[in-house]
Amino acid sequence: MELFLQIERIKFLNQLLLQENTGPPEALAARLGISRSKLYAILEELRDIGLEIQYSRRRQTFYFQEGSRLQLEVHIRIIKKNRASA
Repeated sequence: MELFLQIERIKFLNQLLLQENTGPPEALAARLGISRSKLYAILEELRDIGLEIQYSRRRQTFYFQEGSRLQLEVHIRIIKKNRASA
């Protein structure tokens, strides 16, 4: 279920970005269970959709620039056809 894993990673990354508590890139990648290069690929995808994400070397954290936020909502509903009405 790679899709659900990706969604959970993005949700967790979003939370850490909002808290400005990601840690340095290597630590963040480890927390997300991905490589550093995969982390940068995800960050680039988020930037491609318009999010402004920066990194502070002094504070050692990634963060959203003022006015940039991600709201992620995923709704999944499984609908099964009633066999009795088939």
